[in-house]
Amino acid sequence: MKVKVTYNKDANELWSDVFGSLGGFLDHSWLHSIHYYTGSWEKHGLVELTIDNPAPELDESNLHMTKRLKVEDIAEAYSKLMNDNYTHCKVCDLDDPDACTADAILQTAVYGELVYG
Repeated sequence: MKVKVTYNKDANELWSDVFGSLGGFLDHSWLHSIHYYTGSWEKHGLVELTIDNPAPELDESNLHMTKRLKVEDIAEAYSKLMNDNYTHCKVCDLDDPDACTADAILQTAVYGELVYG
């Protein structure tokens, strides 16, 4: 039997945990650019990511795509990883994300799952 437990986290804290933890985001080969329409890396808003198309063999003319995210998308991905008991290198902490955890949260928000390990 499973029960649902609610976990509250400040929206700006969650946002900055993810986008602030990326540091040299270009180290993540699937993520090419970040454009903040509103907000910043510290304050939630609307962001557009230019990312790899995970299935370029289906459309070779479209190797990259864009995805817009709000804090609710980040929260949903965060929740999914918590439910999946996500860990990476047995040191990543969803309460204090580092670059690899931020990468996992963004991949989950963008693709619905971890595509690039």
